[in-house]
Amino acid sequence: MISTISKNTRYLDFSFNVNLSSILEDSVLILPTLSILNLSGCDIEVISRHGFDRVVNLMHLDLSFNNINTLSNYVFSSLKYLAKLELHGNFKLAYIAKHALSGLANIQNLNFANAKLVKILADSFSGLTLKKLDLSNNRIQEIEDFAFRDAVISEISFRGNSIRTFNKEIFTGLIGLNTLITPAFKFCCIRPNYVGEKNCYPKQDEFSSCDDLMRNSVLQFLIWLIGITALLGNLLTIVYRLHYDRQRLKLGFGIFVTNLAVADFMMGLYLLIIAIADSAFRKRYIFVDDYWRHSIWCNLAGILSTISSESSVLFLCLITLDRILVIKFPFGGVRISTKKAVVCVLFTWIFSSMVAIIPVVYVGYFKNEFYSKSGVCIALPLTRDRPAGWAYSLSVFVCLNFITFILVAVGQLSIFVEIRKSAGIATSTETARKRDLKVARNLLLVVGTDFLCWFPIGVLGMLALTGHVISGDVYAWAAVFILPVNSALNPILYTLTAIIGGKQFNPSTDEQSLTKLTKESGEAAFKCMAIGRRLTSRARLAGYVYMYELPDADVRASRKDWLTIVWKLAQTLDTLQSFSLGLKSLDINSVMLGCRGGKLTGAVKVKGDPFVSYKTDDGIKSINDLGLLLKFLISVGEKKMK
Repeated sequence: MISTISKNTRYLDFSFNVNLSSILEDSVLILPTLSILNLSGCDIEVISRHGFDRVVNLMHLDLSFNNINTLSNYVFSSLKYLAKLELHGNFKLAYIAKHALSGLANIQNLNFANAKLVKILADSFSGLTLKKLDLSNNRIQEIEDFAFRDAVISEISFRGNSIRTFNKEIFTGLIGLNTLITPAFKFCCIRPNYVGEKNCYPKQDEFSSCDDLMRNSVLQFLIWLIGITALLGNLLTIVYRLHYDRQRLKLGFGIFVTNLAVADFMMGLYLLIIAIADSAFRKRYIFVDDYWRHSIWCNLAGILSTISSESSVLFLCLITLDRILVIKFPFGGVRISTKKAVVCVLFTWIFSSMVAIIPVVYVGYFKNEFYSKSGVCIALPLTRDRPAGWAYSLSVFVCLNFITFILVAVGQLSIFVEIRKSAGIATSTETARKRDLKVARNLLLVVGTDFLCWFPIGVLGMLALTGHVISGDVYAWAAVFILPVNSALNPILYTLTAIIGGKQFNPSTDEQSLTKLTKESGEAAFKCMAIGRRLTSRARLAGYVYMYELPDADVRASRKDWLTIVWKLAQTLDTLQSFSLGLKSLDINSVMLGCRGGKLTGAVKVKGDPFVSYKTDDGIKSINDLGLLLKFLISVGEKKMK
């Protein structure tokens, strides 16, 4: 019973006694000499205004780890000598009345961390002289103007709160502040003038200042320049490809390049959205920071930049693959057909869109803060911080893009090797293959510039992941210049070069069938290899007999004659196949042998015109036919020589 406690008690410990949960609901403690009172862990919910009226000499009061939800007006007003008040662990504390802390002139520290405070009222701490006030990790949505007026506080921490209402006069009237720890840099912009910037946390982000979304004037200019260049350049590319170069849309290359321009056009839109916001919020950005970063426009800008960057990387991979197939298999049937190209394009857009939209839709993991990490609405993982969605950002912008560019690098190497192999090839006319090699050389430049844009992003991301500090300026230049500049360069490297250079950049539109290439190669074969004299379209030539006539013909031949005939047939077939030409038939009914004076002369003529042949089966059939001819000649030769 409380009444059994001596009136002269100086130290009283009731900690973790749940039977005393109502002890402060009335003035039941009559202990005028009490100095230390410990009521921690007693499940106390309510403290009456008169709960401490008869323990006025308290110097140390421990109310920690109770269920207090409200501190009413003047609840501690009778404790004039109180020097230490422990309130930590009251996780249900949701409201502190305006004058609840009045009279606590000797208190040095107040800890309200990890409670459920929603709002800090004006003059809540008036008259206090504190070394530290901890309001961190609550649910504070607003700190009213003049909340700290007429208070002397050395350190204030209210980080870990989602404060939506930003009032300018929060710290007006506060004296003696040395260290300020806040949820966002914007609160440092309204700190008392006597507080140094180095003593206010967090530090300003990589892009914004108190006045401007983009604090660097050079980046302010570049974001306009790159944005307009990317927008207009890629719009020109799209119009050119769809209107003036429609024939090339039948090729995988043309389809991929056109869609790459669409992806880069979206990057131009992203840059212009950021540039317009920067201009609109000039000299007042910090006061609209929350509105902007959580607005639909910021989310839209982030989605556009992610779709653009990811689809651009994948389209470059597809373009490189397309060129490898054309160059490594110039006469083969391995091609990305129009239908396959369309399927690849659809997959790329769907995949990129899903990657960009998932952080907005899946609020549970990303907490609707994926694109609001910075004023430029981009989620590059280039800091040591681990905000919501950092692992997703790392896997997409660093890991996925790194793997993709490894594939692109391997493709570039393959193209380079093919270029070196073909360096010594010379024909009398410029073939489609040589044009494709020119395209490949240009692609080395195009993909190389993309690699130089994305590779630094990957390196910076890996360095940040391992704990290295990335300079804010480096982050800003990487996000606003290095990453988007490629979108402005692509239309110049792809389309403008093609227009100025007489379309030398583009591959041949005949590449799918290779008809033109084969025709030119065949003409070169006739001129260089002199096989034309062994082919004829005439049914019968004077001085020649058909091979099928040999068994009954009155002709003689030596072993040397037979070997000459076989050699010339093999040489003719080899030359034809070297230039992707073939014959519809190569048999005893189409081969004629020269005959003079009853003797074979070794001359050979094959009846039929060559045709385009780039299928492996055609070559196998011709070799089989040659074997059958050889077998026939052997059988005839044995009879003739007998």
